[in-house]
Amino acid sequence: MSNIQEETAMHEIVQDHERRIVELEKNHTEMKNGMLRIENTVLQEGKEQKQILNKLMDHFFDERKDVRNNKVKLSEVRWSTIAGLLGGGGVFALLIQWLFTQGG
Repeated sequence: MSNIQEETAMHEIVQDHERRIVELEKNHTEMKNGMLRIENTVLQEGKEQKQILNKLMDHFFDERKDVRNNKVKLSEVRWSTIAGLLGGGGVFALLIQWLFTQGG
């Protein structure tokens, strides 16, 4: 092989290597951009999941608070009814009326 042929062959080899390097760099950049898009998507989905979980927890605790408040109100109504009956003499009047209706 002559020097010109060797130089031509070497030049083709170098050009081939250069082309492959450029292609690898392009693929690397595309892959890096793809990974960034995936990362952004995962972060966005994580934020949405966190918001949904917070709403669910708020709803759960609000419901429990409502149930607890309803139990307290029911207890207050019971005690106020009992107190009204006992305090107003209603129980004694009912007892006397019952005694008269049973005895008579």
